[in-house]
Amino acid sequence: MILKKVPIRKCLACGTHKTKSEFLMIIRPPKNDNITELKIKDGTYKKEGRGYYICKCYECIKKAKKYRRLERLFSKIKHKNCSEMYNILETAVTKMNDQLLSFLGIVMKSGNLVFGMDSVKNECAKNKVKLILVTSDISQNSLEKILQVKNENPNIKFEKMQYSKDKIESIINKRCAVLGILDSNMAEKTLTLLDNKFNHELDLNSKKFGRNDANDKI
Repeated sequence: MILKKVPIRKCLACGTHKTKSEFLMIIRPPKNDNITELKIKDGTYKKEGRGYYICKCYECIKKAKKYRRLERLFSKIKHKNCSEMYNILETAVTKMNDQLLSFLGIVMKSGNLVFGMDSVKNECAKNKVKLILVTSDISQNSLEKILQVKNENPNIKFEKMQYSKDKIESIINKRCAVLGILDSNMAEKTLTLLDNKFNHELDLNSKKFGRNDANDKI
């Protein structure tokens, strides 16, 4: 059996290598075209053009902005256009985060959310957990422990979120790094929200954004 190769890309801000689905993608038209528009899509988007990838988190957007990564990539585009692109990237992350956090609140109210290492492990032992979620700042020791539980239960799905323990606490009023979802339909819905698609096209010919002349410099 031939295993299909999974496309791996690199974040333009932090340099982390991940699968394409874990990124937002900024698309520039082919080099032989005039740079008249840029597109911000989900990382799995497929179309002719040069793609640049960035993690779906505020930290990487802030880092890209601090070090002017977009300005350097798109040197013929005015600063205000790049500023707008940073805003759109932040909007995309906010939209995805708001939807998922709201849904986790619904899961908790329904009684289908367990939290904390011990509680999740106990429910896994009873074959009740359908999806394990961990926070972005989970300790390495805790991550290894919960991955061992997942490996012992291959039918349980596993995802790492972009949220910190503090952010989760704002939803469930408990600071923890490990969550478990018990209902299969809610688990699938959560996975869909984690893989939320975002598409935005930025028209650089519009009066609002305009274009630089060929001699303009950043």
